[in-house]
Amino acid sequence: MSQKTYHNQTIKCPLGLGRSLHGLFSLARNCFHHLLQLLTARLFALGGLLGFANTEMPAHALKSHFPFTSCQGRVVSHNNYCRPLLALIFLMSIGCRSDQNSESETNDGKSVRSSAGSFVVDRLDRHVRIESPAKRIVSLAPATTELLYALGLADQIVGATKYCNYPPEALKLPRVGGGTIESISVEKILSLKPDLVLCNSDTHQPLVDRLERLKVKACAVGAQSLGGLYEESEWIGLLTDREREAQDLISKMSARETALKEIVAQFQPNPKLRVFYEVWDEPLMTAAPNSFIGELLSIAGLENVLSSTSVRYPRISSEAVVKGDPELILAPTSHLEEVDVDAFQARPGWGAVSAVVDKRIHLISGDKISRCGPRVLDALAEIIEAAYPQARELINKSMQPSLLESELAP
Repeated sequence: MSQKTYHNQTIKCPLGLGRSLHGLFSLARNCFHHLLQLLTARLFALGGLLGFANTEMPAHALKSHFPFTSCQGRVVSHNNYCRPLLALIFLMSIGCRSDQNSESETNDGKSVRSSAGSFVVDRLDRHVRIESPAKRIVSLAPATTELLYALGLADQIVGATKYCNYPPEALKLPRVGGGTIESISVEKILSLKPDLVLCNSDTHQPLVDRLERLKVKACAVGAQSLGGLYEESEWIGLLTDREREAQDLISKMSARETALKEIVAQFQPNPKLRVFYEVWDEPLMTAAPNSFIGELLSIAGLENVLSSTSVRYPRISSEAVVKGDPELILAPTSHLEEVDVDAFQARPGWGAVSAVVDKRIHLISGDKISRCGPRVLDALAEIIEAAYPQARELINKSMQPSLLESELAP
């Protein structure tokens, strides 16, 4: 007979059984120990979270491992809430070095390249991985098509929508439908044999799911800020092996943004000019501060008469505009081919609005202002010129040539 003590209780058992119990406990302990090794190795592969203060990982990955962690944005850094757990895992596995993964990953917080391929976490928080650079791309948004051309990927684009009209070469691309999910032909997309389909995250989620079921790689994009545009440039650069070109484009866009901000700083009055941006006239719609058009108005040093709303492009009452008394009214060329001040004056109460009285109603290029792509900075320049006509010469100097035109130049 042998004696074993478990939880302060002495148990007598036959010698053979005692050895068996001891073996079972050892096996369980070893299995648990091995599990900790695997978990630790996985955490290192996901971004080296253990012991490094500045590492980051995709939000969906962090949520799946640590559901209690607060994750804001698509790529998040581990915070103080998950550090105790990570430290515990690290301490429990000390002395148990796992075999080094042959996959060497470089994580910049937004995307990852490894020997097994590259991945990004898209606008739908999906983990999109490709084993080799995309060579046959279908673009389902005009802004994305322009971005692909700006990255030098003209030869890799095999399909687009009927609204993808810039640069002029894009008009020659095979069409897969319009911009809405109902108008897009999945059969046509499949016939083009794409290895990457770039979808609109706002409206194409069912299509993304269907393509995924059909084993077609899809990435949901749709930047809603200049920062988002720079980020998606980086994503596409990674997925197409155009990382250097992507960084060059981001540098040029960022430099142009900085130059325009410096011009605004020279001419912006105090208090700021009040502005109303008319997205559509019937029904009356505007751009909220949380939209990318709203961001452009803010960069231009203008005060949006619509202060805040959760909807990016909400309806607004005529009375609310009159009450806000904008000093500047902007609208896209998509629904106003020429400015008709009399038409604005005819709206009830608008005859007393400062912008109407002073005839400060200006049109902005509809394609440039409605697409968060490389030419959106041209739209920003148009806004600044409308707000500060005296800055025209400086603006023209900073914007020659158009950013996308410069990328397409031989």
